[in-house]
Amino acid sequence: MMFTAAGIGFLFDHGVSIDRVPGTAAAWTRARSAPASRDRSRQAGFPLSPTLAEGGYERGHLIAHASGGGLDANVFAQARHVNQGWSPDGRRYRQLERLAAANPGCLVFHRLIYGDDTDVPDLNELTVIVDGQSHSGVFDNRPGVWTSPTRLLRRGRRFHQQVQIAFLLGLAGASAYPEHHVRLTRVSRGRVDLHVVPDLGERYAVVIEIKSTDWDALREDRVRPNVQAHIRQLLGYLDRYIEDMDAAPGDDRNLADGSGGVWDSVSGVLLYPRRPAKTARLQLIDDLISR
Repeated sequence: MMFTAAGIGFLFDHGVSIDRVPGTAAAWTRARSAPASRDRSRQAGFPLSPTLAEGGYERGHLIAHASGGGLDANVFAQARHVNQGWSPDGRRYRQLERLAAANPGCLVFHRLIYGDDTDVPDLNELTVIVDGQSHSGVFDNRPGVWTSPTRLLRRGRRFHQQVQIAFLLGLAGASAYPEHHVRLTRVSRGRVDLHVVPDLGERYAVVIEIKSTDWDALREDRVRPNVQAHIRQLLGYLDRYIEDMDAAPGDDRNLADGSGGVWDSVSGVLLYPRRPAKTARLQLIDDLISR
């Protein structure tokens, strides 16, 4: 469905299947001066689950406020490192936004690209056309693909892949599901790094959240907030699994194979590449996780 709001055209996707969450697919306009000051309290009302916020998303605009963009359909869950310009992708993205704002009347087209049935895009493509010349970029909207402009990104992703492959190929007597989707609410989904079901006769689920955090590289004041954010994320997944422990056979809420969501037990694991070298820092992490 296409519609226009406050001078901006929108393409809205109602979903091609019953599981597809409806959401904005694209927006386009002629850049113009910002219509008014930002309504920050109203923008804060855009639904963004704690899981998404903790995972590195924030409220972004398809058409930037500086180019005349408003709220409502113009707001989407955007990776913070892109929206804030923290990463190389983010710096390029902000350059395009500034280019549009500096050229009133230029054409701005922003497309959201979805890789699954959630309303959170995996990619976003921003195009600005000035004097017939096109300037564009495609940006990865998954916060986990970037941690810093250094080799930490590549090392972090390698660690994720190594763990997932090791479980898939080397874990005897169990079924492993990497990047497993979990429906947290009626409108929100999370993605567990690894969901393991040991073949032990009982339905025992293990939720493994893989983190590439280098504890020794963090500032002292960032250790506690990072641990607490990881714990909240894992508990959010575990709460959903615990709900399934009470589900009747045949219930479509099952997380693994659709055969019924009855779990006999469930446990969660936070997995890191290495222990911190500092004893006090290791003790703090252990204390927080053991509470």
